[in-house]
Amino acid sequence: MKRFLALGCVACLTATAAPAIAADQDGLYARVTAGWSIAQDQDFSTVNGNIDTELDAGYALTAALGHDYGNLRGEIELSYRENEVDGHKLNGTAVSPSGGESSALALMANGYYDFDTQTQITPYVGAGIGFARVDVKDYSAAGNNDVADGDETVFAYQVIAGLEYPVSPRTSLT
Repeated sequence: MKRFLALGCVACLTATAAPAIAADQDGLYARVTAGWSIAQDQDFSTVNGNIDTELDAGYALTAALGHDYGNLRGEIELSYRENEVDGHKLNGTAVSPSGGESSALALMANGYYDFDTQTQITPYVGAGIGFARVDVKDYSAAGNNDVADGDETVFAYQVIAGLEYPVSPRTSLT
């Protein structure tokens, strides 16, 4: 169960288009994003056999406070992601009806490198480490509500890449 929770947390990818408040004269900034959460399928074992769970695309919300040092940035990020169950397979056979949801609340420390392109578009790469509380709620299959239900706090990491485009002196799309 721990392995699947950690993989589920780590695999939550977010595609976002949201405002980032650009750095002020002191280099401090705030960032808020909203977008899609695409979670990796989850695999785990029960007394009845192996369960493969497919998750639908869900939503993700993120807020961060950081400091811009020129080409380098550091920030603390709080994020929440949620995905609904699309279906379960027991030992490779689809089980219907299926239900439940998976969510993750994470606190991360991120570092970024911004590439100076001499244009308005700034590509960036980054990485983060932290902790996530992963919650699997009401996983059910074929009328059985006891497939999985629980939560765990796990080590989390992320690899980040994107583009930034300023839309005003203090706001950017990323």
